[in-house]
Amino acid sequence: MTKSLFLCGSKYTLFNCINLANSVEFQNSICDIIVFCDKGLEKVAENLSKVGIFRKVIKADFVNNYSLIKKIKLFLVPKAFKEKETLQEDNYDRLIVQSLFYASLVSRRINYKEIYLIEEGLSTYTSRVYSSKKRSIFFNLFNAIFMRKNTVHVNGCYVYNSKLMVSNDIKTKDLPQISKETDEILKKVFMYTRKDKSVRYITFLGSPYYGIRDLLENPKLASRQFEDCCDEIVKKILGSCGKSIIYRKHPRENISYEGTFDNLTIDSNDNIWELISEDEITNDSIIISFFSTAAFTPKILYNTEPYVIFLYGILNEKVFNADLLVQGLKGSYKNSSKVLIPKTIDEAINMMRKLTDV
Repeated sequence: MTKSLFLCGSKYTLFNCINLANSVEFQNSICDIIVFCDKGLEKVAENLSKVGIFRKVIKADFVNNYSLIKKIKLFLVPKAFKEKETLQEDNYDRLIVQSLFYASLVSRRINYKEIYLIEEGLSTYTSRVYSSKKRSIFFNLFNAIFMRKNTVHVNGCYVYNSKLMVSNDIKTKDLPQISKETDEILKKVFMYTRKDKSVRYITFLGSPYYGIRDLLENPKLASRQFEDCCDEIVKKILGSCGKSIIYRKHPRENISYEGTFDNLTIDSNDNIWELISEDEITNDSIIISFFSTAAFTPKILYNTEPYVIFLYGILNEKVFNADLLVQGLKGSYKNSSKVLIPKTIDEAINMMRKLTDV
């Protein structure tokens, strides 16, 4: 049997790791996983250890939030990565990782034959996750100064829809469609309970505005008022809709519109969007988003084709590879006119009113 080690630090990537580890491709592989636990992931990791997909489930600190000095220590003093001792393994055939940062961290202490990235969201499709030009200054400087010839070489990347990739710079492998068995496991691990038996008509996908800034082609050159501009756009959109809207708040979003609009319901349950999309999003649903992975999820995971209104075109800044990726989504739809990119707030409001017959 082969041995595989998975590394992830978000619910979406853990979702994908479970799906892949429970697939036919890995049925003859012993699988271990390290989960870098941010908010809400500790309990999920505990649940994962009970379903038997992974031989070992190891919870680790969310190293992404470490200070620069602490991150450097992890690289310069490999023994500081103590989860290695918990694994009690030195050799794996495959590493399946969420990011180059995780790959570089673990490769200092573990031998492996191949290493693959696994889809972590739109950054995988836009090439941001594996392009050195789009990595942090810390990552690139560290590789240049300390790693040198030991820089991680990635063999490929697991994604759900390789046709959406905007670059051919990396070899892709297909993530499997979610089987009924895997679906049941995911619902147990993520404690999914369907509280609302109805379908969602209009869903606004919230985002932390600093996160939208990070998606820009030139984040540092964006206006200082960029976040205020995003907030103004959202308020005008929400205030102009005569229908009820469910606002899906992002886990890292610190702006709240609760109580601001009479037609707005804040999605306050802890169910993950990837499972909500399966039960509550239909071909008649409307999704509004600046440029969110969640807007692509219904089509990528379940082949459902809701109307999607992307608001990034209203911004006075260019979002990295957004047009290419959205054109790919349009091309995958049977009716490409259901994917909309307004250029002004008024155009977005008119699109929404036309779809809702208001």
